Amino acid sequence: MPITEKQLRETKTPFYIVADCRSGKRKGLPSKQKPSKVLGYTINDPLGVGGTHWDNNPCVHFEKGGWLLIIDFMKNHSIVEAI
Repeated sequence: MPITEKQLRETKTPFYIVADCRSGKRKGLPSKQKPSKVLGYTINDPLGVGGTHWDNNPCVHFEKGGWLLIIDFMKNHSIVEAI
């Protein structure tokens, strides 16, 4: 289930997430069983993927490295309890 803005504001970092189904059709169950740990947020992406046209590309950062734009993160992940 996509993450809402309200959920994101109410959840304190660090927290755990799982990727939702990748088939394009959400069936309610995550396709990834092992959760990933979100450590925090930044205002801009570290590689400048947004380019110079957009100077505000909020991202989330993960425990074992990696980052994702918040807009994509919210669409494709669900917040879960730690295992």
